[in-house]
Amino acid sequence: MTGPTAAAPPSGAALVPVALAAQAGDGDALATLLEGVGPLLRREVGRLVARRPALEVFREDLIGEAVRVLLERLPRFDPARSGVVTFTATSIRFALPRAARSLAAMIHVPEAALREASALAAAERERARDPDAPDAAADEDDDGGDCLAVRLEARADEMAALRPDLADALAALDERSHEIIRRRFLAERPDTLDAIGADLGLSRERIRQLEARALLALRRRLEGARLEAEINGAR
Repeated sequence: MTGPTAAAPPSGAALVPVALAAQAGDGDALATLLEGVGPLLRREVGRLVARRPALEVFREDLIGEAVRVLLERLPRFDPARSGVVTFTATSIRFALPRAARSLAAMIHVPEAALREASALAAAERERARDPDAPDAAADEDDDGGDCLAVRLEARADEMAALRPDLADALAALDERSHEIIRRRFLAERPDTLDAIGADLGLSRERIRQLEARALLALRRRLEGARLEAEINGAR
C-alpha cells in the first residue's frame, strides 16, 4: 500500500493569496510560494544555461540568486498590477543575466575550461544517480582535474562575492535549517519534506515548521541588508 500523494503546489491565480500571506510574514505561505514558483525559477535558469553552457557549473548558485531576488522583491508584489507568475518571471529575467555576467567577469577562467568543468560536473551528477556508471573523468588528463578544482574552489567564493547578503543570510542559519533550505529550494532537483525528514530523523511536519522558520529568518536578513545598502547609498 502506498502512502498518501502529496498535494500539488498552487499555481496561477491560486498563488495570489499565498503571495499576500507571505508578504504579511506567514512562513508557511512563503514556503508554499517558493514551492509553487520553483519550477519557473529553475526553468529560467535552465534557459540561461542553455544559451551559455559554461554556466552549468553555477546552475544551483543561479537558482539561489533567483530565490534571493524573489524574496527581496516580494514586498513590491501588487495583484492589481500583475499575477504572481508574471511578477516572478519579470523579477528574475533581469537579475539572472546580471548575475551571470558578474560571475564571468570575476572568475577569469577561459570559456573552454569552464565548459570542460561543466562536462565533469554533469558526469558527477550522472554517477550520483547511477553509481555503477563508468567514470567518464577517469581518462581525463591533468588539465581536466585542474579545471574541476577551479570549479570546486571558485564556485562558493565567487557567488558569495557576487551577493554577500545572500551568503551572509544563509550562513546565519543553523546547519540543519541551511540544509533544509538548500535541498528544498536551491537544488536543481528539490527534495520533498518526507525525504529530508527521513534523512534527518524528523517528521514531515517538523521539517515543514523548520522550513517556514528558516525562510522567515532568511527574508528578514535579506530585507535588512537591502535597507542597509539603501541607507549607505543615500549618505
